[in-house]
Amino acid sequence: PADPDPSGGFYIPIQVSLVGDPLVRSFGFHRIRCDLAGATRDIFEAFQEGYKANQHPRVASLKSSDASGEFDFLIGQEGNVTPGATISLQLEVRADSFEDYIVYSAENARLFDRKESLFVSWYVSDGLLESFTQSVPGASRTVSNTWVAPDTAGSVYGWVVLRDARGGTSWQEFVLSVQ
Repeated sequence: PADPDPSGGFYIPIQVSLVGDPLVRSFGFHRIRCDLAGATRDIFEAFQEGYKANQHPRVASLKSSDASGEFDFLIGQEGNVTPGATISLQLEVRADSFEDYIVYSAENARLFDRKESLFVSWYVSDGLLESFTQSVPGASRTVSNTWVAPDTAGSVYGWVVLRDARGGTSWQEFVLSVQ
């Protein structure tokens, strides 16, 4: 077994297979909380008192804009774009997604406070994205990306996946209609 990471746990890999079809599999990780290894009683008790379970980060808004206007995907709007158009995508993260948490340094035999870092991954079914993965700056809580629509008409499906440093995840889908 692995020792816990500095935030008091580790991830156990999980594989799920569909019964009767060994070709359909899914993989993931489940976080296990552990007691601190090698910590003094005082540090252990301070860690237990200061420990906060991780909450999943959350999207505050997801918008797109071009010359024809702005669309807010969280309220169910679908963006209509022309073939080959360049679209600005903007994701804003809720302020409470940047959680404070406590970590243990075995090397220094001390506890430290940290603030979570967040990362966003962008996915689209067609067209070109400027960036695929970005870190979310805590001060602005906003990440912008650029997407170039395909030259052919049709619906393009997109997703943003928001992850935090301790394994929390959320996502938001969006649809852009190329006409």
